Amino acid sequence: MSTTEQTTGGQHLKLMIEDDEGIKASYPILHAELTVGRGAENHVCLQQRDVSRQHAHLRLQDDRASLLVRDLDSFTGVRLNGKRITDQCAFRVGDLIEIGSYVLSLQTPNVAESKSAPPPQHKVERLSPAEQAKLVAVSSNLAGRVFMLDKREMIIGREAEDNDIVVPHRSISRNHAKVVWRDGEFTMIDQGSINGLLVNGAAFRAAALVNGDVVKLGHVKLRFVAPGDSYVFSPADVEQVTVEQGGQGRMVAFIVALALLAWFAGQYMAPAGPQDAAPQGAGTQGAGSQGALTPPSPPLGGGDGAREGGAREGGAREGGAREGGAREGGAREGGAEGGAEGGAEGGAREEQGAPSPRAEAPGAPPAP
Repeated sequence: MSTTEQTTGGQHLKLMIEDDEGIKASYPILHAELTVGRGAENHVCLQQRDVSRQHAHLRLQDDRASLLVRDLDSFTGVRLNGKRITDQCAFRVGDLIEIGSYVLSLQTPNVAESKSAPPPQHKVERLSPAEQAKLVAVSSNLAGRVFMLDKREMIIGREAEDNDIVVPHRSISRNHAKVVWRDGEFTMIDQGSINGLLVNGAAFRAAALVNGDVVKLGHVKLRFVAPGDSYVFSPADVEQVTVEQGGQGRMVAFIVALALLAWFAGQYMAPAGPQDAAPQGAGTQGAGSQGALTPPSPPLGGGDGAREGGAREGGAREGGAREGGAREGGAREGGAEGGAEGGAEGGAREEQGAPSPRAEAPGAPPAP
């Protein structure tokens, strides 16, 4: 980050520049008009790649206390207090300009020269009742407290000395944030606080507020209630904000853990059903009857064909067994008939005195 300066006498408004690493630089506004961009020809040169070569144009107003800022058709645009500008806008002390990853603000000479000087005076013009909004605390011991936004500019801080809205919590900085009413909307701007500014859980340097937004300053959460809204605080709002903002991840993890635990319990503790018992019976039957194997379960869509094939195979086995039994029976019957026939023939020969062929031996004398 580099700047070009021209030395002249007197006191001048200063442009304060801070990059995304917190490095700060100041640039005295010595010209009525100046340009901001990445190119070396600019009065204020910002060297990050998210800055266009010719990014913005600044022109000093006649009051010497404010500037007019205009976007030069840059790629990332120019944001004033968190809102992208489409036309030239007034840039005053207390406002924040975002150009790429840089944040620009204005500083008056008396603040730059003295650290003990009070913060710049802010406008105290009051808003009409129809334009007034409010911030309602929805966390900590301040839950339910209402802070009215009834001025065009209001400072929020921890102490009552130089703040319009006092939030007595140790996490709040002395001058924590500023609320500005402009063009019919409220914008909250961080004033360099330690704990920063969060809107709906996201960190901002400046943010335009929408009805129902939850703003977090330090550890205190405030609900923005737009003009005309009839919101009334209830204790249930504290629990809702706690769940949605802080404990959503933990609750989801807890529910998933319970679901997994119930699933595992159902898998290991459920009693065995008929389908679980069928394979055991099939295995016992196959072990007890040798050679009688239970055919595998048919695939889906081929049940009829598999059953018909199994029936044919079983019939063939049964027919073979019957045929084998018939053959065995026939052999036994033939043996019995042969034995009976042979015995009768031998008895007849014995009665006639003829020698039995089985009693004769080669060379043996005949029986007397």
